[in-house]
Amino acid sequence: MKNNKKLALILACAAMSATVSCNEVAEFCDGANRCDGTVLTICDGNKIVSVEDCSSKGEGYYCDTATFTCKTSGEVETCTADAVKCEGTVIYTCSDNKWSAGVDCSATDQVCKAGKCEAKESQTDCTSGQTKCEGDKLYTCSSEGKWDAGVSCDQGEVCGEDEDGKAACVDEPVTIDKCKAYGEGADAVTLGNGAKKCVGDVLVSCTIADGATEAPDATVKDCAETIDYICDEETLACVENTETACDYEGTSMNHGDVICSEDKSKLIACDDGVATPNDCDSSKGETCQEVSGKDQCYAVASGDCTNGETIVKENTGICIEGTYKFCSSSVLSEQVCAGEKPVCDADVEGGCRAYLACGELAHDAYTCSEKGVRQKCNDGTLEDAACETGYACEVTATDTDL
Repeated sequence: MKNNKKLALILACAAMSATVSCNEVAEFCDGANRCDGTVLTICDGNKIVSVEDCSSKGEGYYCDTATFTCKTSGEVETCTADAVKCEGTVIYTCSDNKWSAGVDCSATDQVCKAGKCEAKESQTDCTSGQTKCEGDKLYTCSSEGKWDAGVSCDQGEVCGEDEDGKAACVDEPVTIDKCKAYGEGADAVTLGNGAKKCVGDVLVSCTIADGATEAPDATVKDCAETIDYICDEETLACVENTETACDYEGTSMNHGDVICSEDKSKLIACDDGVATPNDCDSSKGETCQEVSGKDQCYAVASGDCTNGETIVKENTGICIEGTYKFCSSSVLSEQVCAGEKPVCDADVEGGCRAYLACGELAHDAYTCSEKGVRQKCNDGTLEDAACETGYACEVTATDTDL
């Protein structure tokens, strides 16, 4: 028994920090004084201070469990007939107002409890077959109830929980922390989850859903698709450009505006507060007019279509108030974008498309940013949609998430 306890102390100490050392002691103590028959053991913490056999003091001396001292028979405490008690592993019985030593339970590898011999309590550390993780090692409990030395998981594996919630070596989880690159070569832009960047007037953002196993495409929004809008480097959002407006002969223009002069002979462009007129080439039959929704110098060609004041080039289409209009051999066809494809987009085949998602986040859905700001996906662009004062953005699992 003493050797087992001494081994347990040494093993426990070995698991401690390298700055702590353990010095072996000659004997080990449970931290409490004890009587083993007539032998008295005095302890100081886990160290044995002294061991004395009281019977060596003379006839009638015994080890007193109440005071943990050696006493003579003349000092024997009084007791009730047939009462029993334990002194170490020995059962004592009261007879003639004296305690008398009886059975020593250690002879049958038992312990003395409440005046009778009982089986020792299990000294197991774990349940047979039980597993646990410590760092990258997997430990298994033996049939004797002891942890084994542990094994390191194979390359590409980590110690974690399997499908049954039991510690096991499992495939190392894939960590997706970046979207696919936007652009090519030296101009390519790679963003981490939640990041945004202006590339010219294009707003590029990255949204990665929880549990993603592969990098999603970056979300792209061309701010210039909306007249007078630019990608703002400070707010990382598409905003109206109001700082570089122009004035041309009494007509106010915003940065990026391109308009026709009143006499249709010039195309005026506003750039950083400067309005520049450009003459249309009349020798080619050009006049300044609206073509496919934009003012430009243009000579009408065979096969083009007209729609009021707008000219639609042959084999091209434009979006007007949610309706896609396509010109073919001077015939203008119309298609109202609705249903599964409610967005008019002249750059896609057929002119109508579905709403764009923001990575794994569907259009019109909400999420919480890393900084706790509520955000909403609006046709491919993740926009801030802050909660009201006093409310915090929280993501709550649904039944489908479980």
